[in-house]
Amino acid sequence: MSATEQPGWPKFVEVVGSVFRQWTAFHLAVEQQWGGLSSGQKGEKMLHDALTFFAQSTPQDPVYADELSDFFEDTLVESFACDAEDGSCREVAEAIVRQFTMCVVNGTFAEADQIIAQAPEAAARALQQSQTVPDDESASLPESAEASMDESAGPVLDEDGFQMVVGKSNRRQQQVHEAAQAPQAQADVAAVQEAQAHRQAQLAQQQHALETQRQQELIAQQQQQQQAQQQMVYAQQQQQLLQQQQQQQQEEEAARAMAAQAQAEAEAEMQRQRVLDEI
Repeated sequence: MSATEQPGWPKFVEVVGSVFRQWTAFHLAVEQQWGGLSSGQKGEKMLHDALTFFAQSTPQDPVYADELSDFFEDTLVESFACDAEDGSCREVAEAIVRQFTMCVVNGTFAEADQIIAQAPEAAARALQQSQTVPDDESASLPESAEASMDESAGPVLDEDGFQMVVGKSNRRQQQVHEAAQAPQAQADVAAVQEAQAHRQAQLAQQQHALETQRQQELIAQQQQQQQAQQQMVYAQQQQQLLQQQQQQQQEEEAARAMAAQAQAEAEAEMQRQRVLDEI
């Protein structure tokens, strides 16, 4: 079973996208168009090529952080004329290799979910940095690379017109280049894109479900408040009725007491009259 057929592959694809979105040097190269007007497409290709490394890997021939870091460094230089001197290529490579082991090999997603959750805030911060860092900072164009931006110093092309991948990790990069032209590789890339689309659809469904649940909870809360208000009004009405009944009972008892007193006084008067009559 290939890596793309593993249950954890969609999660790995998602977390790799999150890692790329948090990569400041990558944002600098893409947002400031160091690779020309097609910088966005070059950035997407860099992401897909990185995924292809793992799609073509096997347990006997795994992807190592060293070669992935070399690929990032070579691609930044060749596609964007950018020499990343901040060590981020190595950090990103190690993070991606670790997530492949966690998601695809071990099937554990806790760490990936944490990276994905913090991606929007971290990506916004990286984007802000890419928009504010001046061109003469350490992550900007090196003097030796400025000439490579000239059209006459473009990338090296093979006989089919495809850009050749050269550099420290030439063996793996050449495998990716050759595999990208094979039907199986095209199917793997399509599987990657399908996994991304499927994940996005799942996220949209989850968002819709959460919104629906939130609306239902809000309606239920409003109904509970209305029911509580009705119960309060009913309790007040019952209290008023009880007070009225008590008042009526007190008035009846007072009336009975007055009647009893009047009757006693009448009997006493009658008794007094009989005594007078006997005298």
